[in-house]
Amino acid sequence: MLGGMDAGGLTRTLLVALWLALPGCGRSDFSFVPAAGTSTGEPEPGSTSGDDATTSGLPPGTTSGFPPIDDTTTSSSTDTGSSSSDESSSSTGEPFDCDNGVWRGNTSVVDIAELESLQGYTHIEGDLVLFGIEGAVDFGVLRCIESVSGAVQIRENPDLVSLEGLHRLQTAGGIVHVSDNPGLESLDLDSLVSIADALFVQNNPSLQSLDGLSALQSLGGRLRVWNNDQLGSLAGLQGLSGAVAGIEIGEHAALADLDGLQGLSEVAGSVLLADNAALADVSALSGVAGPVAGIRIQRNAALEQFDALSGVTSVGGSGIRIEGNASLLGLDGCAGIDAIQGNVWIQDNASLLTLDGLSGLSLADNSIIVRFNDALLDVGGIAGLESVGQWLVVEANPLLTAVDFPQLESVGLVLSVSYNASLETLDGFGQLQSVGQLIRIIENPALTTVGGFAGLTALAGDLRLQDNAQLSTVSGFASLAEVSARIVVRDNPQLLQISGLGALQSVGDRIVFIENPRLDGLAFPSLLQVGDGMQVREHDALAQLSMPALQSVGGYFYLGENASLTTLNAFGSLQTVGGEFTLRNMPQLASIPGFSALETVGGDFEVSNNGVLPTCDAQALQGQLTVLGGGATVAGNLADACGG
Repeated sequence: MLGGMDAGGLTRTLLVALWLALPGCGRSDFSFVPAAGTSTGEPEPGSTSGDDATTSGLPPGTTSGFPPIDDTTTSSSTDTGSSSSDESSSSTGEPFDCDNGVWRGNTSVVDIAELESLQGYTHIEGDLVLFGIEGAVDFGVLRCIESVSGAVQIRENPDLVSLEGLHRLQTAGGIVHVSDNPGLESLDLDSLVSIADALFVQNNPSLQSLDGLSALQSLGGRLRVWNNDQLGSLAGLQGLSGAVAGIEIGEHAALADLDGLQGLSEVAGSVLLADNAALADVSALSGVAGPVAGIRIQRNAALEQFDALSGVTSVGGSGIRIEGNASLLGLDGCAGIDAIQGNVWIQDNASLLTLDGLSGLSLADNSIIVRFNDALLDVGGIAGLESVGQWLVVEANPLLTAVDFPQLESVGLVLSVSYNASLETLDGFGQLQSVGQLIRIIENPALTTVGGFAGLTALAGDLRLQDNAQLSTVSGFASLAEVSARIVVRDNPQLLQISGLGALQSVGDRIVFIENPRLDGLAFPSLLQVGDGMQVREHDALAQLSMPALQSVGGYFYLGENASLTTLNAFGSLQTVGGEFTLRNMPQLASIPGFSALETVGGDFEVSNNGVLPTCDAQALQGQLTVLGGGATVAGNLADACGG
């Protein structure tokens, strides 16, 4: 006895002193504090890499805090490769008791010696990280553990076959993350009832089932089962019920259904099903109801019917993405959705026939993109759509023959109907009142008629009709009075007439008509002003051009290369051209009496190479100007008393 201390007390004192003297041992300043934004270690929704950080973030071999000293612990076995059926025995066969109580502090175990230091403890007050332990085929020495207050991380253990030894674990206070264990065949978490955060099971190529999770009832975070090559069933999750923060099932070659998830009723986050080659049945998710943050169904080659999630009423900011599902025929599982905050992408679904499953959708806060769906015949399934916050795009659907949104009232930015090989008519959009940036109708090779748009009075951007090989008639836009940016009509080789822009009064930027070779007449009877420029050129058949109310063009005015135009007699109100004024290369133009009010040209004046236009007429027009801001060119016209 020394200083009133018996031999046993002295021994314990010396051991504690030795523990504290070792680098990092017993020092709270070596404990891990996660960086901002990394507290859960979860990957971004939709990630297909499976590469994400741990929750604890402890470097291998680091232990925060230290266990209580137990004079009775004598086992020094280094063989964790087998699990005794005798719960009171160590891996050497020597008896041990589960009486070490609580291990206090985060612990990161990287070798068998460290693993054995946890023998006999029933509770871990902190995180338990089992990382890269060579030689461990199971965790038999951990058979006493009943709870972990923090995360459980089991990662990159090269020889691990089973989680036997953790079969008494009942609760985990953080994430449970089992990943990148190449030989792991079974989970053996037979008593695990509750996980306070997420469950990740990913990148375990030998794992065949989740049967070891049959006791699991509640999950506080996301369920992520990803890239387990041999996994053929989720049936081990049949006890899980209620709400989860998200569902992510992806990159499985053998998984044919989602049986085991029938008990789930609510998903606070997103539902992601991606790259499951054999997945043909998703009906196990039919119990999920209410709002979700997002839905992503991507590249599931065998999936023919998406018939789950019909109880979902709205979708949040992550939106809907139905993409690359080669066999998908319909979207019945979306029938209950009436509002979406995020984007809707429906693309690259080679067999998709209709969008009928989206018939309840009326409001989309962002964009709806429907493109590259080879078998899609119509978009009637979203005919109830009333408002789109940003883009509405229907493009590159080769069998689509009609596009109409009869209830649509507004599009925040862009409406595009383009590159649809079989689309013949565009005649609808009767309730559309506003488009914020652009209406684009381009490269629809079978399109013959653009009608409809009867309710549109103002367009806060561009109107573009371009490269439609069979387009002959534009009769729509009958009420359109104002275009804030441009009207561009070009390269439509069969276009004969434009009768639908009669109410147009102002164009904020430019009017551009180029190379519509069969267009024989163009009239804007109500047009008063053009903010920047106007050009009408390269029309072989154009014989009539009329803008009788036009008073001013803020920039250039260009008429040229119109081979059949004989007279310009309908610009009688035009007083001001802010930039260049050009009439040239029109071989049949014989008279220009229609510019009687023109007084100001802010740039150059040019009337040239009009072979039958009298030079005196050209000079007379120049002479009536009171303001000419640039030079004047009158040349190459019909020679007369004024020259040639």
